[in-house]
Amino acid sequence: MSVRRWIVFGVAAVVSACSDKTLYPASGNPGTTVHTIIVAPDTATLTPGATRALAASVNADAGVTDRSVVWTTSDSTVASVSTIGIVTAGNKLGSARVSASSKASPTVAGVATITVVARPAPASAP
Repeated sequence: MSVRRWIVFGVAAVVSACSDKTLYPASGNPGTTVHTIIVAPDTATLTPGATRALAASVNADAGVTDRSVVWTTSDSTVASVSTIGIVTAGNKLGSARVSASSKASPTVAGVATITVVARPAPASAP
């Protein structure tokens, strides 16, 4: 067999051997870092009383077992948020930042900006 074939065979064997394994840092333990939280949608415009569901995606190492988030708002008179990420527009017009913070690492958070605008005036009959 040529050297080229041996190299290809060796690479294929290593890839095959590692394909069903979880790779860990040099310590042999899975990492435990929460890297980012992405909130979607990251912006929304609502009228008073309207609701919108937000979703939080936690990007973390394999060793992070708690990927849940805590939802908070910067101004509950503009927009309140439930424990599962349902935003309800308040009666105050303006913007509020709704955050999803990691329970495992509370300093890591994702944010959505919620803007509450007045309802359009009803169209008058012709």
